[in-house]
Amino acid sequence: MIFQNAGKRAGAGRRARGHAGKLAATAALAVGLVAGAVPGTASASATGDNSRARVWGPVEGWLPDYSPDIPCPVGAICLYKDETYRYFVLPHCTTYKLYDWNGVGSWYSRQTGGAWGQIQNSAHKPIKWMGPEQNGYFDFSPAYFVVPC
Repeated sequence: MIFQNAGKRAGAGRRARGHAGKLAATAALAVGLVAGAVPGTASASATGDNSRARVWGPVEGWLPDYSPDIPCPVGAICLYKDETYRYFVLPHCTTYKLYDWNGVGSWYSRQTGGAWGQIQNSAHKPIKWMGPEQNGYFDFSPAYFVVPC
């Protein structure tokens, strides 16, 4: 899955100045991976943690988070909370609201037909574009909405 190379990405933010928050969140994630922290425990409940992350959709209401045994379906965007590989499936062309996304996670766009998704800030301004069959890490701290189309 996407988090398998988290240790390699942890130092990437050092090159750019002014990204101390992202670097701290990424480092905290890497420390959690090394230390074997379990989400929901005291060591994993610090700021920059997505263990309580939730997604609300106007069609489905609260979305369930899926285990890594189920692949991200074609036509959807999947948001991965943390190193547990638990994720949310955003299948509809609508605006999804993010709750308690406070740190680094990842995303995978399995959209078809050339659709591009957006991660948006509180003012509904795009802060990340997600193209078909692309994936990556993202600091979800400033994110409030995801629009898959």
